[in-house]
Amino acid sequence: MNEQVSRWAALIGPAARPRRLAPSLVAGLIEIESAGDPDCVSRAGAVGLMQVMPGELIPGRPTAAELHSPTANVEWGCQILADNRDRIGHQAGALAAYYGAADAAGTPNAATDGSDVDGWRYVRLVETAALDYLPLDQWADEDFQQYCRGDHSWRDAAINLLGICTDVIRKVQKARGLVEGVRKVLEGI
Repeated sequence: MNEQVSRWAALIGPAARPRRLAPSLVAGLIEIESAGDPDCVSRAGAVGLMQVMPGELIPGRPTAAELHSPTANVEWGCQILADNRDRIGHQAGALAAYYGAADAAGTPNAATDGSDVDGWRYVRLVETAALDYLPLDQWADEDFQQYCRGDHSWRDAAINLLGICTDVIRKVQKARGLVEGVRKVLEGI
């Protein structure tokens, strides 16, 4: 796991999960696109962690200055990737379209960015890099980590939240019993 990429985990999970993207896939894409450098700018003008083309080049998108914000960049990059997936219907096509090397049906093709990387190779590079970040798919987001004792996993948070809920239910049941007892005493007076 590249520390330059994994340091953005707190941004990746919350941006990826609501869009039904695996945080590991997004981290793999960031590794290939920018190696985790938020100030990275490509020859074509793509900006930031996920190398998003700015509004100066594609109307309707944030400006290059706005995309230098890691939060904005990851949000926009995840939205573009999710839109591609929803339009094309599969991950390989979504990744190739993100790279600009897919036909209308989403099939990766031989288009390149001037390097030796075509659509198929880009898909393999991102998916292979994503394997190093599989633990990100298990980590609970920051808001839920307070419920984790050990490994910061969703499972750990869920187990602890279940315990908290069970305790609350028991206390509510006990309070109901006390209220019922007070009610009976008051009725007897």
